[in-house]
Amino acid sequence: MEGGAAGALASLWPVASQATYALIQRTLEEIHQTDASPAQALRRAQLRLRDDPEVFIGTGQGMGPAAPDAPPDDSANPCRSPYYWAAFSLFGA
Repeated sequence: MEGGAAGALASLWPVASQATYALIQRTLEEIHQTDASPAQALRRAQLRLRDDPEVFIGTGQGMGPAAPDAPPDDSANPCRSPYYWAAFSLFGA
């Protein structure tokens, strides 16, 4: 943020790339398609990733390799666990 960015989105622990991609994609869609603040957009994206399996499936990607401490896959919605969406925090915006 010293370089002039208004804020930064960061993960507090390692998360599968595909889950990160889906979350960032939905966050940016919320920012650009609604009047949501970055914090509101992130929260909405987290809830959608948690509740709607189509959000993740729509990325056309599988989960990829999971971290050793990742929870078991839920075939109905692989991102239902907070492990995949709760790691992200917005700083400064």
